[in-house]
Formats: sequence, structure tokens, C-alpha cells
Amino acid sequence: EQAMKLYGTDRPDLRIPYNLFDIGSLSELDPGELVVQKVGEGKSMYGLLLPLDETMSRKALDGYSSQGKEEGLELFTWLKGSFVAAKDGNALSGPMGKLFRHGLDKHLDLLFRLGASNGSWSEEKQFILCAALGEEKKVLSFLGRLRTEKGQKVVKKDEMRFCWIVDFPLFEWSDEEERIVSVHHPFTSPKEDDVAKMEEQYLNIKSRSYDFVLNGIELGGGSIRIHQREVQEKVFRLLGLSPAEAKRKFGFLLDALQYGAPPHGGIAFGLDRIVMMLQGKESIRDVIPFPKTSSGLSPLSGAPDSISEEQLKELGLQVRK
Repeated sequence: EQAMKLYGTDRPDLRIPYNLFDIGSLSELDPGELVVQKVGEGKSMYGLLLPLDETMSRKALDGYSSQGKEEGLELFTWLKGSFVAAKDGNALSGPMGKLFRHGLDKHLDLLFRLGASNGSWSEEKQFILCAALGEEKKVLSFLGRLRTEKGQKVVKKDEMRFCWIVDFPLFEWSDEEERIVSVHHPFTSPKEDDVAKMEEQYLNIKSRSYDFVLNGIELGGGSIRIHQREVQEKVFRLLGLSPAEAKRKFGFLLDALQYGAPPHGGIAFGLDRIVMMLQGKESIRDVIPFPKTSSGLSPLSGAPDSISEEQLKELGLQVRK
């Protein structure tokens, strides 16, 4: 939760010195009617403070606005200027100021403090404050990608910033499937304090899972597994499996848990990703002996290829076009 709200991703590159911050919750900014109304409806407004450069032209900002609407944001807006200019009474430019009753000029020190994680901003530096309004998950994801994109200009390539990401949600809602699904897999153990609220507050349950991240790359991940039959049956039930279906698909596991299993878990590391980082490469395909293309084709063997009728018949398969 902390990673998502600060960086907009669960694979943060901690070399980037910018944070996301919750503008909608800052009552001292005196937000106007639109912001108050949307936040009252459960929407969120987050900001991202960036150095102003030639890539943040009006055309580029309009492009972000259009992209945001395509991804379900209600609003993408911005504000340009410098800290010193605003202190000297020179107005900031951009549409964002109109969303706050008295503008944002006098609040720049607060916004800088929230938006710069290392406090290295100089007052003379030109900045742009980007903000997005909408469903929190979509807002954070959008601004997180913008942070990663713009942050690559300032990161030190030889710096290593490791972190553990822990306490992932156990479940999340899938708009595609219109049901709850497991964030990792259905055998991940919930945190012990959350087991009691599985029936009612299932989207608030945290899991005992963890990822190991370096410079925005997930090098490994794992979890503590469920070792109690009644907990595993609850998880299956919440995921929409009937008792009969759970028994048919996973009866062997439920029986094993019934007879007794110790607490257990583990972690798996991606050795190819580790080699990629050690070699200073940008793509994992640069360190794989026979990489496939982005469409899944193998230049070495030509796979996938067509299959003869005899092979299909032997395997009991049928191809439908």
C-alpha cells in the first residue's frame, strides 16, 4: 500500500527522487467544488512534482490528458512555474490552479516537501506539477508510469536500490472477470490477524507474500503458503469454487492439509533477470541464449509451426479456426 501510494507501482525504482502525494486530502489547499465533490464520491486526486524540461510541452501534456481519459481518469491537469517566481508574486501558469479557490502559489513549500523524496530541489528550478483525478487505482497507476518514465533521466545507472515489497492484498476485483481473484495464487496464506475477517472484508485482507525489487525490476518473489484446510477452503469459496469443484480439482491438497502440514513457504529468484542487471542490459532478451520475439516466435527453431493431421489425431486435438 505504501509503495502504490508513493510510487504508483509495486516494483518501484527508488533511485528516482520523486513521490506521488495525495492532493485531495489536503484541506489547507482549499479545493474548489469539483475536487470536493469528486473526493466526496470516493475519488482520489494525486500529484507528481517534476523538473520542467523540453519534453513537457503543451502538446505532450495534452497527450497525457487524452491518454488519461482513455484509461478512465476523470481529469489530468498541471501547473508550471518556479518556487522563486511564485514567491515574488509572479503567477504560476496552467489549468490546475483553477481547481483551488485561492490558487496554489502560497502552498508551494508544502507541495515541494511532499513531492520531492530527497529534498534536493533548488528554489530557482522550473517545475511542473502534474495531477490526476479519478479512481485511486487508475490515478496511482497512471502517475506511477509517468514518474518512472521521467525519472529515468535523473537516475544514476550504477546505483543499486533494493527493497522488499510486503503485505500484498490477498484478493483483488477483476473488472474483466467480474469477480474477485487472487493477487498471487490461491494458496497464499493470509496474515494471521486477517483470517477472522475473510468472510466480510475480503478486499482488505493482506497476504504473507513478498517481492524482492532492485531499481524497478522484480528479481524474485514468494509467499508463505496456507497450511490449514479450513483456511484453504475459505479461500476457494471466496474465489467462487463450490465444495464439489474444490474437492474435484484440489481434493489431494485438502486431504494433505487435513492430515497435517507444517507452516511452509519459499521464494524464487529470476536468474536471467539477475544476470541482466549484472550485465547492465536493458532487456532480458539480451542475456537469454535463444530468446523469443515479443510475439512469442522462436527465430532459432521457427516455433510455433503448423501441425500435421496425423499429429493432431495422435494427440486427440482439433484445431478450430
